[in-house]
Amino acid sequence: MKKIVIIDYGAGNIRSVLNAVRKVADCEAVVASKASDLVEASHVILPGVGAFDKAMRNLKLEPEILEFIKKHIADGKPFLGVCVGMQVLASFGYENGKVAGFDLIPGEVLKFEDSHELRVPHMGWNNIEIKRSECGKFPVEKFANRDFYFVHSFYFSCKNAEDVVAETNYGVSFPAIIAKDNIIATQFHPEKSGENGLEFLKEFLSL
Repeated sequence: MKKIVIIDYGAGNIRSVLNAVRKVADCEAVVASKASDLVEASHVILPGVGAFDKAMRNLKLEPEILEFIKKHIADGKPFLGVCVGMQVLASFGYENGKVAGFDLIPGEVLKFEDSHELRVPHMGWNNIEIKRSECGKFPVEKFANRDFYFVHSFYFSCKNAEDVVAETNYGVSFPAIIAKDNIIATQFHPEKSGENGLEFLKEFLSL
């Protein structure tokens, strides 16, 4: 049986993610806050809400978990980053100063510009536009033009266009889904996106 590990590092929407995973997959799903919980993980989900700098600070307080995440990715196993869990994959973030990320997908995490027309944070349901139909074995095209739930003040600006799988526009076009090798990451929250989000999680867990 697959073992799905959801990383708890003090910056995640943990319970909602766990409930969503258990709803769509017949698997062992656990929340991991220490290294012993990570053994034999087939899939890892790194959720996240809040600030980039706090997320990285919390992860660095748990070096064994940080190393496990890197090894899991290096071993080619499926990895899903959600919201801040996506953003920390970048080279740098600029929330409360310049902070180094994992640097697994080159790019920077930038703040939306506030305006009278578009308020920050970006919050609510938005359509995604598929930019790259090929995404390994993940059937990303089936999610074309579907709506997902977003809540964020910063967005991932990818250095390499080929890492962007889908985009959403909120004053600026930004990545809604990025992917590289065995990494998939979403700026939206699948666990808060109704049937579309549950289907997205189901496809990830089937990898």
